[in-house]
Amino acid sequence: MAKRPEPMYGRPFYFQRWLDGHRGLLEPPVGNAQLQEESGLMVTVVGGPDQRTDFHDDPIEEFFHQIRGSMVLRIMEEEGRPPRGVRFYGGDRRCPHCGAVHPGRERPAGLRPRTRAAT
Repeated sequence: MAKRPEPMYGRPFYFQRWLDGHRGLLEPPVGNAQLQEESGLMVTVVGGPDQRTDFHDDPIEEFFHQIRGSMVLRIMEEEGRPPRGVRFYGGDRRCPHCGAVHPGRERPAGLRPRTRAAT
């Protein structure tokens, strides 16, 4: 039987199945994994808690979806001032503006954001 071509809209992605198979990658201190490394779209799953204290500002849009539990995303709105905490609860989705300065995480090779020390 001939193999069907990949549909233009992509195949279904079963996120819970992916989580179940990759839980070991999502452990502290900075537990994260890329969903589609071969894609031009960077999707990072972070298990937390994230213990890093540096900040980054990516030249790309970011999407946060808090599946369960809660977290505080520290955003540095102005250099030299203390960061502001933005609380996320289970089910919350937010898109900080491109360049929002917040704690960093490991990235795929080739994507290097600017980093700043925590204040």
